[in-house]
Amino acid sequence: MDKEHNNTNTNNTNEVTSKALPKKNTKKKKPSEKMSWSEVSDDFKAATKAQKKAAEREAAVQAKRVALAKLVEETVKDDEAELTEKTEGTKDSANSALSIAADAPDIITFKSKEPTLAVSSKADVKSVTTAIKNKESNKIKEADISAANDTPAIETYDVSDVKENGNTKKNCKGMLKVLIAVCLIVALSAAGWFAKDLFISKTINIVFETMEGVNMITEEVKAKTIGEAFEKLGIYVSDLDTVSPSLSDELTKDMTVNVTKRLETSANIGGKTKRFILSPGTIEENLEFNNVTYDDNDIIKPKLSKKTKCNTSVIVKDVRKVVKKKEIKVPSSGSRIILDPSLASGVMSETAGVDGVAIYKYIYTYVNGKKTSAKKKFKKWITEPQDHLIRLGTASTGQSGDVVIRRTFTSNTTAYYAGNNARGAIGTGCHYGTCAVDPKVFPYGSRFWVQGYGYCVANDCGGAIKGTKLDLYMTSTKQCYRWGRRYVTAYLLG
Repeated sequence: MDKEHNNTNTNNTNEVTSKALPKKNTKKKKPSEKMSWSEVSDDFKAATKAQKKAAEREAAVQAKRVALAKLVEETVKDDEAELTEKTEGTKDSANSALSIAADAPDIITFKSKEPTLAVSSKADVKSVTTAIKNKESNKIKEADISAANDTPAIETYDVSDVKENGNTKKNCKGMLKVLIAVCLIVALSAAGWFAKDLFISKTINIVFETMEGVNMITEEVKAKTIGEAFEKLGIYVSDLDTVSPSLSDELTKDMTVNVTKRLETSANIGGKTKRFILSPGTIEENLEFNNVTYDDNDIIKPKLSKKTKCNTSVIVKDVRKVVKKKEIKVPSSGSRIILDPSLASGVMSETAGVDGVAIYKYIYTYVNGKKTSAKKKFKKWITEPQDHLIRLGTASTGQSGDVVIRRTFTSNTTAYYAGNNARGAIGTGCHYGTCAVDPKVFPYGSRFWVQGYGYCVANDCGGAIKGTKLDLYMTSTKQCYRWGRRYVTAYLLG
């Protein structure tokens, strides 16, 4: 598109030049033909005015060139400063300088009192200049050059000044050469900066942390980055390993690089086999690195404080405890027998048992989702159970407390009295609450509770007392007659 436009402009311009500048009349004037004084005066004035304007414009152009040269010099200095700080900045500066040189203006606009003429190529400059020198025409029709007015103007000159400013083209070429030279200098400086990393050896200390321990090696290498140094030294680093500083960082003199080596394996997590990255350190650190969560109830093997090895197998059992509360009916425990001094001797009182209700806490344990145990723990009573209670009256003798009935039998009982100072067969005193027994059936010291009589202890014997017969001691003869002979229920107490 641009080529077609440029060609069109060039053709139009040439056509305009040929139309606007008529061919020079080569016919010589005869010596007899002389110019009038008024004509000579006008030409002289026009030439003087043109020279003055040309001088002013030349001074303005020269000032622009000096300013541009200073700007280029400052740009180069800034670029060189950036080059020493950052290599990438130098590359950008070089590319920028090359871009400026590539975009150097190739278009010059000539301006006179007549409409502006844009010349889009150096060839057109030459043709226009030649036309002006031949003085074929000083005027260019506006209609013929309207298509050229869209071309941007970098510098403007009066048409009448082209003859005096014939060095403009040479000055533009000179500026272009200066820019190209600056670009070459910058490019060579950048190349030198990059080359220094290829020819200067640097010391690198590499610390390897593995599950077997920590080792360090020191090497001399010519490289720009840590990754390039590792490649030249034949050091392989997998995606699992950690390198600090990173492989992309610039390699500096006497640099220390830490490499943590890791191993891909598997672990049993919650009853499932999962991918696990094994790293140097403790089991606790490895679980955190692999984002494995756990709590105090979980079972972890090996222990969290253990160090890893290449063959370490990690097991994490998910232990979950579920607590539930239940109301449980608690039956009475059975019969309870007590000696009750508040109840008349020989009298028995019985109270039926009542079941109770209690709250129990059940603790269920699940390992990896499976129930493994259940524990029952009492929490509190809602209603306490009442046992079946049997009370045996001992008001006359005063005994109390729980007792056990070892034997229940029906006894043929009699009564006797031998005074207040009587003593039994074993030498102990006889009183209400003692009795005579057949020592072959009931040993001395056996305890009984006899219905209608109460509590008594065997400490005597008699010729007529045989088998399960009991002879009960009374407080008087009258009481003995009142008792007489009775068949009653007797309990042998434990």
